[in-house]
Amino acid sequence: MSFHHVLKRLRGVIESQSIRVTVDIDDVRELLRDYDRIDASYRAIHPESQSRGALLGEIIEAAKSGERPIYDDLRLAVCAMDALMTFDRLAIWKLADGEQEGRKPFLVYSALWQREEQFGRIKRAMATAPLQYLGPNHDPDAPEVQARRQQSIRLYEKVAARKSGEK
Repeated sequence: MSFHHVLKRLRGVIESQSIRVTVDIDDVRELLRDYDRIDASYRAIHPESQSRGALLGEIIEAAKSGERPIYDDLRLAVCAMDALMTFDRLAIWKLADGEQEGRKPFLVYSALWQREEQFGRIKRAMATAPLQYLGPNHDPDAPEVQARRQQSIRLYEKVAARKSGEK
């Protein structure tokens, strides 16, 4: 994890805990200058560590071809693929609901419509950089996204605990 990511996460923790931190602005400026020098040196020595903003399709193809894509590109690609799997799951559930309820195959309840929609969704995703596909509301490095994720996990755990107590 880069120093930049550590700083972003630390900021998120500080903000989520409502911790007040007093620092001298000159110390912060010096720290950032040091970080910039260290980061530039590291990136000059290890250009493979930099995210190129590669397209999702390029990242997948590189991995399948035995290449070693950049870690951050892979991490974001996994998040983008998870989003695609969520859309697919929702589509299958819609089809199952429609079949159970005896609905006519129309739009979201039509396998043909879902097939076309899924093809277009994947085509668009493969031609987009993972972070761009995810958007700012699903950027795993954003502290507010992580805070929202933790809230969701806690809510799920409460519901699961309640359900297991009912059995």
